[in-house]
Amino acid sequence: MKKILTTLLMSLVFGFAQAQYSTEDEMHIYNFTDPTSPSGGYRFFTGIVTAINPNNCTPVVQGQTAAYIYPGESTVYKKFQGSGASYIPINSWTVYTGTSTQTYNQSQVQLSIFEPLSRWGGFLAEYLDVATLSYGQNIQIGYGYSGSGSTCYNNGLNHTDSYINAYSFYVLGTAPNQENYYVIIQ
Repeated sequence: MKKILTTLLMSLVFGFAQAQYSTEDEMHIYNFTDPTSPSGGYRFFTGIVTAINPNNCTPVVQGQTAAYIYPGESTVYKKFQGSGASYIPINSWTVYTGTSTQTYNQSQVQLSIFEPLSRWGGFLAEYLDVATLSYGQNIQIGYGYSGSGSTCYNNGLNHTDSYINAYSFYVLGTAPNQENYYVIIQ
């Protein structure tokens, strides 16, 4: 419990300090899992980042991380265009409009159309425990999408299982109608 409270406090302080310098919607993902944990340790994960329209679900924009996020690593996405330049890149995004599905390379200008229509809202990941060489269950926090129609679902902002705790929260940005989304995994 002390570890959880300490991490949350640290995350909130860091988030508020970071918000001073951010002028656009950003998604921050931090892997604070302990590589020396006696319960297995050294967990890394790959994930799907989700942005949705908060008013009616679609358009939904999802991108798969192109590499693992190892313990002690973090990455930031500043919307869709240019996400290939992030520390852990996302090279393509799939856009679901409710009636069609289209995949775009992260550098395509068409993605800019969807940026003001959606906000960061979810993360789905599967983690690998190197100690047991087995995949754990999926971590699902925030919004997800069923892949058909206008059906979004909310997994809640937190996830806990016997190995992983995941927390997410929003911090207002400095620009109007902008907020940053933080995902902390420990």
